[in-house]
Amino acid sequence: MKLGPKAFLFIPEPPSPAYRSPEEIYPLLKSFPPSRIVTGREGVPPGPWNMIVLDCRITDFRIFAGLPSGTLAVSLDEGSRKLRRLLPFLIDTLPLPPSFGPANVSSTAFLSLPAAEKMKSGEGGRGILVTFGGGDRERLGLRTVRWLSKTGMVPGMPVTWITGVFDGDGTRSGLRPGRTHLPDNVSRVPEIPDLKNRLADYGLVITKFGLPAYEAVQSGCSVLLVNPGPYHRRLSRLAGFPEAGTGRFRSLRGKRYLGQALGGYPGYRKRLENLKVRTPLSLAGFIESLSAGPRYYDCPVCGGTSNPAVRRLPDRTYFACSSCSAIYRQQFSGSQEEYGESYFFESYRRQYGKTYLDDFEHIRSMAVPRLETIGRLAGKTSGTLLDVGCAYGPFLEAARKAGFTPSGMDISPAAAAWVREKLSIPAAAGDFARDDEFVPAGFDVITMWYVIEHFERTGPVLSKVNRLLKKGGVFAFSTPTCLGVSGMQNPGLFFQNSPKDHVTVLSPSMARRILRRYGFRLKHVRITGLHPERFPGGGMRGTRVILLKLISVFFPYFVLRLRETPAANTPILKTGDGCETGAGLRKFLTGLFRLGDTFEAYAIKVSDLF
Repeated sequence: MKLGPKAFLFIPEPPSPAYRSPEEIYPLLKSFPPSRIVTGREGVPPGPWNMIVLDCRITDFRIFAGLPSGTLAVSLDEGSRKLRRLLPFLIDTLPLPPSFGPANVSSTAFLSLPAAEKMKSGEGGRGILVTFGGGDRERLGLRTVRWLSKTGMVPGMPVTWITGVFDGDGTRSGLRPGRTHLPDNVSRVPEIPDLKNRLADYGLVITKFGLPAYEAVQSGCSVLLVNPGPYHRRLSRLAGFPEAGTGRFRSLRGKRYLGQALGGYPGYRKRLENLKVRTPLSLAGFIESLSAGPRYYDCPVCGGTSNPAVRRLPDRTYFACSSCSAIYRQQFSGSQEEYGESYFFESYRRQYGKTYLDDFEHIRSMAVPRLETIGRLAGKTSGTLLDVGCAYGPFLEAARKAGFTPSGMDISPAAAAWVREKLSIPAAAGDFARDDEFVPAGFDVITMWYVIEHFERTGPVLSKVNRLLKKGGVFAFSTPTCLGVSGMQNPGLFFQNSPKDHVTVLSPSMARRILRRYGFRLKHVRITGLHPERFPGGGMRGTRVILLKLISVFFPYFVLRLRETPAANTPILKTGDGCETGAGLRKFLTGLFRLGDTFEAYAIKVSDLF
């Protein structure tokens, strides 16, 4: 990873001798100026920073709380459950238990491993290496060496035991000078320089779960794990390593695995071959590919901070605001949809099979029930109406026919020009969030049909709507919901398929709370996007969707964090795939439980914002 002239390395003061001190780290950073290595928080320049990479194993919450706002924080193998929920981006190079929650990216291919070597039969003849790191508080190294001697399975075979660099007097390993006898075939060394590239000299490596285990497998060695506790044992089993015991060797299991390792048992070798990294990935290159730079990491609706993540993907993270309940995404890589002229023609045709103008009449027909609802709430079908994101104006034309005096705004200059020239309706080209085209205020109706989810900062947009709308005026919008049939059947797939330019994902209950914050009262919700063909066909799968929908009324974020079951990972049914059977029941259940994938919200302005 190329470090610029303004890059700094922060090393916390070591809390125990098991951590390397700054003096020990300096030689490892040959090209990094010591003047830019700081050991105290008071020595860290205030920034602004484009990116902060945390590699602390378990990050101190005070470090997280002191991070400057607007900075991308990337954490490697974060061991703090609390911070794994709060940090923007997580990378796991080693597997963690499911209870820790998923990372954005998890792969052992990011590990810095030696070149892959093919395993050979009779590995034990090359000697045995025993290593449990410098912090072997459980004295696993000594116990392992003694167990190997007692079994009689390795007579005369050379055994090298690395006691660790922090074991100067032998007390950490359990050795007592003059009182502990080691077998003649055991050699004890504090460390082996460049061990990663010398592992291939050994036939069997006995260690605990961690980086050395993967390095040994990659070097073509047989590997046998003895773990210090249940946590490491669980990680070993998740990864697929053979494990001979916790805290000590289990006699029967240890002898069985040791015999398989020394004898080159094919099943044992195949198990380890599956752990090898076939295509290494550059961790530094991946981090560099993330879109760093000043940005907002708080809630775009209310500005709330320290919000928990509900879904992580390789290029973005979705958070749930603890204050206003909105779900919002932070994008870290990839390009977003550009809503220029090409979107309404080439992109629209790829998605719907026709261009936007070809679909003009259909879209205009959808405006009729919307205008009826607006007229009922406003008590009239006249007055000024602003449609934000008006595109080529089908809703504007329907509003004019209904009796309103419409005007529009769209980010596409070509669309706004078409509305002015072809429909003779006022339309401005620009970004509603940034441009101030409509002064003075005084609209009777403001609408946003599938637009509100695109704004990077929704809070200022809602404040602007409040300012432009008359008291008693109607604010209407439509947006996708995470609590429809797609979100209930498979939350992970729903967020994965959600367009990258959708910043917020709401539900009717979330919209009610948010609108109240900005001086509106939600008066009517219309569930749309009803797709009975997406309702699961199987009885248990269908029951699961209904139960999750009922649970989401009280615990929406619990539902969205659920890991998908195999049944939920099945593709969504499409018409023609045999889903016609029970279509009437699916349609009834989809409507009864309000399982539409989109909804329309109609609110009245009840107060001004000050």
